[in-house]
Amino acid sequence: MSYSQSHSQSGSQRTAIITGASRGIGKAVAISLAEYGFSDIALIARSTEDLNSTAREIQSFGARAIPIPCDVSNEQAVRAAIENLQSHWENLDFLFNNAGAYFSGSSDLNSDTIQKLYEVNVFGAFHILRYTVPWLKKVAEESRTSNRENHATVVNLASIAGTIGFAGVGGYCSSKFALRGMSESLHRELEPLGIRVTTISPSWVNTEMATHSPFPAHAMIQPHDIATTVRYLLELGPNVA
Repeated sequence: MSYSQSHSQSGSQRTAIITGASRGIGKAVAISLAEYGFSDIALIARSTEDLNSTAREIQSFGARAIPIPCDVSNEQAVRAAIENLQSHWENLDFLFNNAGAYFSGSSDLNSDTIQKLYEVNVFGAFHILRYTVPWLKKVAEESRTSNRENHATVVNLASIAGTIGFAGVGGYCSSKFALRGMSESLHRELEPLGIRVTTISPSWVNTEMATHSPFPAHAMIQPHDIATTVRYLLELGPNVA
């Protein structure tokens, strides 16, 4: 990842990190944030070509896009990416943990498939949080001591399958239950610091992951619906946790 000096943050800028940003929900949220006025948006995903395409769309709204080819299941790659961003940005205003994997199956799943689900859906999110939460806490403490407002927001994308154990998708459900539990814990840990942590748990969303959905495309939640939900969360007052 290259990050020119011209991209260094000034005090008036709003910054965001989005994982799974190359397509679908992540792309829709990234573009929505650019429209909303975010100045610097880091895009994390595995596909360089798709990331660059998303970056070009974001730049058309006047925002700076930082495409970062990175597999979130690779902790060292995540650490390097976050530390690089932190060296250029004073604050982190918004994190959207969206990268995910889907495989059907429950008791019939093999260990390799379960491991792949957890590497992305659980450990991938954890790696991002491990290296961003200390940063968020540092900014919150600096804001407190200087009497500045701090309204950082973290949104983890889970699933309705993280609230209901559906038949035939036990592996996926368990990974999303784990993410939801981690999110709820972080909510209670960070809320006193002025950092909002929220989980979005949608049903089928019309993305590539919904190939096996029982619903037609027009009947599913659309990526822009999730982006609208994110915008709503960002517009909530500081006293809404």
